[in-house]
Amino acid sequence: MEQIKKLFEKSNVHAAKLWGANLKNGDEWKLSFNYSQSDDEIFRIASMTKVITTIASLQLVEKSKLSLDEPLHQIFPDIAKIAVLDENGKPQGSDSEITLKHLLTHTSGFAYPFTSDKLDHFLDRPRGPANPREFLVWPRVFEADQGFCYGTGIDWVGKVVEKVSGKSLEDYFRENITGPLGMNSTWFNPPEEVHDKIVDYYVRDGDEFQIAGPRIPEPTEFHGGGGGLFSSAKDYMTLLKCLYNGGQMGEVRILNNDTVDLMFQDQLPDSIYIGMTDAPEEHSWSNNGEFCQDMIGDQWGLGWGLESEKTMGVRSAGTAYWAGIFNTYFTLDRENGLAVLYFSQFLPFDDQEAYEIYRTFEEEVYFQSSKDRC
Repeated sequence: MEQIKKLFEKSNVHAAKLWGANLKNGDEWKLSFNYSQSDDEIFRIASMTKVITTIASLQLVEKSKLSLDEPLHQIFPDIAKIAVLDENGKPQGSDSEITLKHLLTHTSGFAYPFTSDKLDHFLDRPRGPANPREFLVWPRVFEADQGFCYGTGIDWVGKVVEKVSGKSLEDYFRENITGPLGMNSTWFNPPEEVHDKIVDYYVRDGDEFQIAGPRIPEPTEFHGGGGGLFSSAKDYMTLLKCLYNGGQMGEVRILNNDTVDLMFQDQLPDSIYIGMTDAPEEHSWSNNGEFCQDMIGDQWGLGWGLESEKTMGVRSAGTAYWAGIFNTYFTLDRENGLAVLYFSQFLPFDDQEAYEIYRTFEEEVYFQSSKDRC
């Protein structure tokens, strides 16, 4: 791992935590730069929340309380009231049906300002962090099934889970996912006893890093299914191991094996491909750099991206991956039995140096695992 150490020292990234695991034989590789050696430090994982919200919705599908393909309008009428921006960026009424599958695959038309130039122009407000409740009134940028746009679809899934279950997303996760798995560092509202484990987060300006906000979050009653969770490397690796094992960890099962298989299957028609091609050229939240370019030509499962045969590199085709906006990343390769985590804590997303460290570390994990097989 000397190569990774040299790469980090050469970079201006202020801190990083890396964890690679061979889930077939138990070998692990861990590096921590300017963080402690503990795996319990707590990070803002942002869009890595989406996988957990996806699991929650699929649990309800397994219980026949939701369906992947039936319209959500009767269950959640609010979603039917959302307008769609026309080609001139003007909101128009829509009667198109939206399904859970549309939301989980980002084909519903819901966007983020940093992924859609059309939405960014419509909102016409200072760029920067938005009130998380704002997404409930943002218009869609196209009708369902007309394209892929990474956006607030899984935030809406979180609201659907709350409506169907009658519980807050925090309580639902604790009772059905994070609690049973012992993910006791994973919260929307971290309890006071873990506050000392929460790390600072920053904004990068050139080679300088400035504290972005209070280390300890203000308590919130609004839980966004698309982001907002705090978690640790230990907790998130537990989740990846559980999904590698078909939804089971020890005596705890959170999903059936067939449902986990669906998560790893491409859910998009050939006419739709993933990418950030409609994103604004500049945005304070995201650089829209290497990560976004690497997505183009890939596939989408349920809740995450999937490596395609066209772009896979060291990864197997069908490898799941995704990220969080504070420059956190993960990889889960079921064929090779490998999981990789990379945690930093700063904006803007898709930092070139952070992404290079993550992908280089990933390659090293693959290399070390291939040596084990020889």
